[in-house]
Amino acid sequence: MSARSLRRTGIVIGFCLVPALLGGCSTLRAYPDRSGDVATELKALDEYHAATVLKTYSEKPDAAKKAYRDEVVTGRIRAIDLHFGEFQQAVFREGVSTNLAADMILLGLGAATATTGGAALKAALGATSAGVAGAKASIDKNVYFEKTMPALLGQMLASRKTALVKIQEGLSKDVNLYPLNQALIDLEDYYNAGTIPGAIVAIVEQAGAAAKTADVLLLKNRDKAFFGAERQQRSTRLLERIANLPDAKAIALATNIPAQDSETAALLQKADPTGVRTRNAAAAKKILTMLVPYAKKSDADLDAWEAALTAAEKQE
Repeated sequence: MSARSLRRTGIVIGFCLVPALLGGCSTLRAYPDRSGDVATELKALDEYHAATVLKTYSEKPDAAKKAYRDEVVTGRIRAIDLHFGEFQQAVFREGVSTNLAADMILLGLGAATATTGGAALKAALGATSAGVAGAKASIDKNVYFEKTMPALLGQMLASRKTALVKIQEGLSKDVNLYPLNQALIDLEDYYNAGTIPGAIVAIVEQAGAAAKTADVLLLKNRDKAFFGAERQQRSTRLLERIANLPDAKAIALATNIPAQDSETAALLQKADPTGVRTRNAAAAKKILTMLVPYAKKSDADLDAWEAALTAAEKQE
């Protein structure tokens, strides 16, 4: 390839960078196409969001109240589900298009830099590659909240199911036990369960409940040796090593936690029911830090933790 052709290639790559990073070059999608039109279906569900639904409900004869309540509630559930589906698609569409486009450009630039003969063009392509890598890192950091979005989405799905079960149980009751106004309150909880703030609140609440359970369990297992200086020092060193673990190694250790017994297993299930620790390094380190004090129950448990940490640190 001539120097002129290589320069032309470099220019073409440069012009493609911005639209590619905006997701224009990627055809891979996280979700298949839907049948029907979401906007049209949402428009048809507008009647269930009218400000007059409670008035209409109160004016219905008693025999018709339950059917109307159920119709309004299921209509609103469908609307919330449609909006949540679009939200999920937007999150994944942004992630797939941005990251795939940037990765493909970086691969192309790397290959071009390696095969180009001219020093000037090598330098230009190398600098462009570094710029794309930096832009991709910045996008990753800002869009994915340091890779917490998958964990938040997992919590949203779990919380939505919990809220939906409550609504379905209510709909099985007569209107005198589950009137429409109560159902509307529960619908707000269902909507909030599918939001980022709602997911964060749910995670915090779970962590707080797990901490209280942990305090009770620790009180049962403390003995004289538990407070000994040697076990305390070993526990402190474990916490320091966990804090310094690279993300991938922290996730690996949190996936196979050492020295588990029935009490710690129950606490782990309560603290992380959806397994966020296996997908998110920050969550992994929090879970590990929470469980380390239990290792002071015996020297054997401390030995197991130290061995597992050493293996994790050596892992390639």
